[in-house]
Amino acid sequence: MLNTNEILKGVFMKKFLLASACLLTLTACGQGQEAKKATTASASHQTSQTKKDEVKTKTFVKDLGDNHKNKIQIGYEKDEIVSMTIMGVAPIPEDMQKLDVAELKETLKPEIDQNNSQNGFTNVAGLHPDIQIADDKKTYTNIMHIDFSQIQKEEFAKIIEKQGGEQNSQMLKYLKGKPQDLFTYFKDNGLTEEK
Repeated sequence: MLNTNEILKGVFMKKFLLASACLLTLTACGQGQEAKKATTASASHQTSQTKKDEVKTKTFVKDLGDNHKNKIQIGYEKDEIVSMTIMGVAPIPEDMQKLDVAELKETLKPEIDQNNSQNGFTNVAGLHPDIQIADDKKTYTNIMHIDFSQIQKEEFAKIIEKQGGEQNSQMLKYLKGKPQDLFTYFKDNGLTEEK
């Protein structure tokens, strides 16, 4: 079992960090764009928070090869980003595919929890981790859902900046900006919109 845990630890940590880094790295290229004034973004944020029934989503995917993928789903309404879900898809080793779904989740959870703790993602209102196992049990998805009605965008940006330093300082600008600008930015940097 130790060998399996070591395999999972290596696979999971590398791929989840890649999933997080995918979004974070993309923000580094957007330094030339001007940020909106804080007062305008704040007023827009307060106005649109009262109309949660109009939330739409778009998902962007980057294939990393070897059955690894990063997905980023943006929840938005009108001109405001209201949620984000970062997903890292990775293969489950063949010898573990014989386990049932509950056993797989139990085996994966400690490593995921440890990684989330190291990255400052635990015990923070608005950050909701989850694990999904594919029906064929060949892949699992490590999920971090961010609900901006529960966590301020500034607070989330600070957590992200701690992981990537200066290159992630653009995160807050994109979170407070128009969703379409972020969608275009993702596409310009090699992500594909999932239909």
